[in-house]
Amino acid sequence: KLFTTHLDIIGMIGIFVECRVRVSVHLEHINLFFNNEHYYFFLKIILDNMDNQSFKTYKLGDYYDDGFRQGVVFEVSTDGLQGKILSLSQSEKLQWSNWIEFARHVEDRKIGIKNQCKIQKYADWHERYPAFAWCSDQGDGWYLPAIDELKRIALNDKIYDAVNQTLLAKGGVKLLDRGQNESYWSSTEFDWEENIDCMGDMRSFALSVCMRDGACRAAFKYDSCYVRAVALFDSRDR
Repeated sequence: KLFTTHLDIIGMIGIFVECRVRVSVHLEHINLFFNNEHYYFFLKIILDNMDNQSFKTYKLGDYYDDGFRQGVVFEVSTDGLQGKILSLSQSEKLQWSNWIEFARHVEDRKIGIKNQCKIQKYADWHERYPAFAWCSDQGDGWYLPAIDELKRIALNDKIYDAVNQTLLAKGGVKLLDRGQNESYWSSTEFDWEENIDCMGDMRSFALSVCMRDGACRAAFKYDSCYVRAVALFDSRDR
């Protein structure tokens, strides 16, 4: 039979190149290194049979279940095939880090999986970074959202309402109420190099979103906030 190859560069996201090759239902993960250097992107290769291909499409607020991960769609491509889902569950209040430390250079504001991958390089990361560990413990592919991802979920009215409606319908834990004096952690550190004149040592801060007033705040990493996990999806991988 005839096959066609779709090559998608997902983006610069971590400490390795991940190559996902699908033939029929087989999925294989390969770590690649070139010239003793790490290349920070996902390389995804999908081999699809051209005969009568059809894939499920999604829209904002849809329930997602691929047999391994369950969540609610909060971001989706125009063709409905790729996007991001929010976890049905929510953590208890957790620390970003349980020890006083300086910057780890996990400052990406748009794609939290980049920050998650960097944290997971460190020894004892699962014990030292409770917020990241909780997300990883939800299963393969879950990560602590970056600040821009978190703001879309928590502060965009359309997304917030659509996601909450599905969370309640599927028995999940709804997002914190607007006006509630609680916060969610993001995976994004405070960029102290761009704010060098701030008082105190801001290298021990990370960004959070406060639901009381919708503000993005720098908080001590050893403070405790709530956590939601996020994952990427592509319905062509199912």
